[in-house]
Amino acid sequence: MLPTTPIRTYLFTLVALGACSTGPAADSAGPSAAPEIAMFRGGPAHVGVYETEGVEQEPTALWKFKTGGRVLSSPAVIGGRVYFGSDDGALYAVDSQTGEQVWRYQTEGEVRSSPAVVGDLVYFGSYDGGFYALHAESGELVWRFHTTGERRWRAAGLDWMTPADQVHTDPWDFFLSSPVVADGVVYFGTGKGRLYALDGRTGDERWVFETGDTVHSSPAVVDSTVYVGNMESRLYAVDVATGQARWYFQAGVDLDAYNQHGLQSSPAVANGVVYIGGRDGGVHAVDVRTGEALRKFDTKRSWVLGSVAVADDRVYFGTSDTAVLRAVDAASGDNVFDVPVGSCVFSSPALVRQTLYVGTCAGELLAVSSIDGVIRWRFRTDASVEDRHGLLGSDGELNRGKLFEGEYTAETAPAIVERLLDLGSLLSSPVVQDGVLYVGSADGYLYALVSP
Repeated sequence: MLPTTPIRTYLFTLVALGACSTGPAADSAGPSAAPEIAMFRGGPAHVGVYETEGVEQEPTALWKFKTGGRVLSSPAVIGGRVYFGSDDGALYAVDSQTGEQVWRYQTEGEVRSSPAVVGDLVYFGSYDGGFYALHAESGELVWRFHTTGERRWRAAGLDWMTPADQVHTDPWDFFLSSPVVADGVVYFGTGKGRLYALDGRTGDERWVFETGDTVHSSPAVVDSTVYVGNMESRLYAVDVATGQARWYFQAGVDLDAYNQHGLQSSPAVANGVVYIGGRDGGVHAVDVRTGEALRKFDTKRSWVLGSVAVADDRVYFGTSDTAVLRAVDAASGDNVFDVPVGSCVFSSPALVRQTLYVGTCAGELLAVSSIDGVIRWRFRTDASVEDRHGLLGSDGELNRGKLFEGEYTAETAPAIVERLLDLGSLLSSPVVQDGVLYVGSADGYLYALVSP
């Protein structure tokens, strides 16, 4: 634990010049009541279960909202508004029924964290190294906390890139840590390896915990403990009061190519177990009290970058290279079903009643039965339908050979990732509320989908 003096900016009534702009709906009446709680994966435990009406039939777009960059942030939906970030550096609030912009707040970096809305405040982080609290109603800045900075994960000889002894930046490090709020305290991680706890009203630093490597995992909070992973392949349990580690669990490491290495996924906590996906080829189930490994759900070296969904003694998650949506028995670890989805899954599944909703790297959204894995419907983003680089087969399956053709180097890897994202990849995790599904796409749109 490192004592530091927080640097923060207070603007309780004034707005920084040019920071907040209003859109077409800014003069119309907003929600009559202050928002309550909405955050990544539905709540502090991050189990990804939503108690609401789902989208039962193949959907159509109720509306779609275009931003100036890719949308990898997952939306928070509450009080008649949808809050989300974009690579254009802005956090947006749009009307949940019309898709009209209510307000827009501009930062100096990509907004790849998913916002949390608690009471009258919305919290999020940016690649400019700032962590922000805005008025949910107006988009005005309340406070800004300056972290020690943001960066993508990097390692020497990463993914067999050449030169092998050179430190390379990871082009697959897509997300920022998303805030979780519990008992008036906001928790989030940073690329510099720190886990912060801030007072939700003032932005004052409660404590900071140094993990030793990048924290783009989003913390979960249950029973006075914060759980978070880092790219050193460690899952930490940290006391919310003191900021001291209670235990840590060491997942797999790969010091040769750093390919089977790191906990980029975010933890989910259910029934006394912490579940977290890894780049080490599986999902780990860890005892919440002791940090003891209970079991590992093996994925044959495929990464699990999205968070799991947990309900009814089952754990659901997507994989990278094997390209499946998997359901496993939480107690035994036995596979219940594998659903081939045609491309990598970095999105986190949302569970509504007996339907799972999950996005793929090929820009396809699927609705799948949580009982037997039957696909109920599919929806493709505009960019996926266009397929500008010709990466998809007639069945919509990603042609990995064409995507990765040529040498994989520090110079070519970012372009490979950009070609993939040009499919309108759905790395954002879907959120469902009152029969509408909201999800961001790498084609720059936020989609609102409904049954016809």
